Formats: sequence, C-alpha cells, structure tokens
Amino acid sequence: MNQPKVAVIIINWNGKYLLEECLNSVENQDYNNYKIVFVDNGSEDGSVEFVKEKFPKIEIISLDKNTGFAKGNNIGIHKAFEDSEVEYIALLNNDAMTERSWLSEMVRIIRQDDKIGSVAPKILKHWRRDEIDSIGIKIRFNGGGVNIGANEKDKKQYDNIEEVFGTTGCSCLYKRKMLEDIVMDNNNYFDNDFFAFCEDVDLAWRARLRGWKSFTSPE
Repeated sequence: MNQPKVAVIIINWNGKYLLEECLNSVENQDYNNYKIVFVDNGSEDGSVEFVKEKFPKIEIISLDKNTGFAKGNNIGIHKAFEDSEVEYIALLNNDAMTERSWLSEMVRIIRQDDKIGSVAPKILKHWRRDEIDSIGIKIRFNGGGVNIGANEKDKKQYDNIEEVFGTTGCSCLYKRKMLEDIVMDNNNYFDNDFFAFCEDVDLAWRARLRGWKSFTSPE
C-alpha cells in the first residue's frame, strides 16, 4: 500500500525521564514513511543532549525558552511543512507511548473520506491501562471541550469508528490540507494565546466551521 508521509511532532520541556519510552514506541511503528520532529522548549535537564545521543535520526528544534504547547507545535509544523512530501501531521505528548499500529490505523481512517481532517486514537491512562483518557473531544453547552470517555473503564464501548467534534493534542493525526485551510492570519495553526490547554478545541472549532470532519481510530 502506498504510504503518505507523516511528520510526528513531539513537544518537550524538561521531560528527559519520559523520552526513552516515548521515542522508542514511535520508532517501533509498523508504518514506514514518517519522520519525527522533536521540539524542545528550553529544557534544562539535558533532554536535547539525550535525544542527540540516543536517537540520532530524529530532527531536533532547540528553543531557548518555554514557548508553550501551542507555539511549540506551530514551530514544529512549519518545519515539517518545509518538506513538500509531508501529507499528515501527528502530535504526541512526551509522556505518551504508542501501539505499533498507531500511525497506520490513523492514516487508514483519515484516507477514507476527503473531508476527514483529523483522527483521534483511543488514549488510555498510563498507569491504569484499563481506563480511558480520551477518544476525542465533544463540545459542552458553553463552547468548551471535554474528553469523550474520560475516566471510564475501557469496555470496548468506543470501539466503533465514529465521528467526533475534534481531537485532543495529546495524540492525534491532522491532514495537511486541513491545517492549511484553517491557518490563521498570522500564519499559525494553533492560537499561541492559549499557551497550553484548549488550543486543540479552538483548532477543532475552526476546522468544523470550514466543513472538516474528525473521526475516532479506536484500534
């Protein structure tokens, strides 16, 4: 099967103790056509040196201060898009680890419909892996977002592929065409004013208003 190119963006701030598990899991994907862009937000714990030594193939962007999750991802996405072959952006928190089929399953779902702009995997809690953290975002009455399935026991109740309002920035896949369609006037994809938290909800609103869909990838 033809595999479109994915850029995996990982933001880090003083998370050296998390990186070996996270990065090993990404490098163990059953998907072949991807690269990792590691954006370090001014860490002081030796994170950059660790990645250079242990994961020499990873592209590193080393910033001199903590710019936040939103701006850090914007910087990483702009760098990834310098490669014209990149069709998808995957985000992953540095405190997460992936199944081998993480990328292949998300790409499989997003390619099923031209208007699917993002895909949400099933995210389980690290220390309680029978418990759900998120299977996507739904919108509350006040316009804010909440994680679907949060704190529920995973009893396969979300194992059908379904449409959701949006995806959480902890782990997701974005289509390049969607990001370029909803880019802000200042050329940002996420709104830097959020710094961290709710930036993914804001992006989901803009995508929805432009006619893009989000789906789950429970496998």
